[in-house]
Amino acid sequence: MKLLNDFVLVFQRPTPRHYPNSCKSLGKSIQAQAPGPKKLPSLANQSKPNINSKRNKEDNIRFFILISLLLFTVFALANPEPAPTPDPQLGDISEKLRGIGEILTGEFPRQVQSAIRHVDDLLDGKSTKVTKNLLMTAGPATTPALLKKVSGLLDDGSKLLAPDFVNPTKNLIKKASKLLDTVDALFKSLGL
Repeated sequence: MKLLNDFVLVFQRPTPRHYPNSCKSLGKSIQAQAPGPKKLPSLANQSKPNINSKRNKEDNIRFFILISLLLFTVFALANPEPAPTPDPQLGDISEKLRGIGEILTGEFPRQVQSAIRHVDDLLDGKSTKVTKNLLMTAGPATTPALLKKVSGLLDDGSKLLAPDFVNPTKNLIKKASKLLDTVDALFKSLGL
């Protein structure tokens, strides 16, 4: 309560008599130092070349680089502790080595060797000339209309390869092959 009373007493004190006069004199001195309305346009015209100057642009670039570096260091140092590395587990290493061993032995190296040999056969001089001639012949024929037709053909083909079409077709072929075997046996019995 005493603190509150002291606070009120400070604000109830009368202001010194020289206070208003000192404010007026301070205001007059500020006005005397400030440029008048006639001086403002000339100051603005003098500062225009400085705004567009090469040095000012370089200073702006340096300022933005400085700000960028400061922001980068804040983000880079935000979490200075590196993430802990997990302890290596020997079980994982042995499984990986076993998998690598399986790849390097067995069928895989032979398949790679066979693929390389067949690619070499495909890339001989004669086949590359034939491929080049084929591409040069087919190049002008590939128009947007042809590509649209081929795309439609592929879409229709993908619909035909759906299981709801393939399964009945397989059954039909099996039944037709049995029918053909029966017809063949009938012709043999007739002697034809």
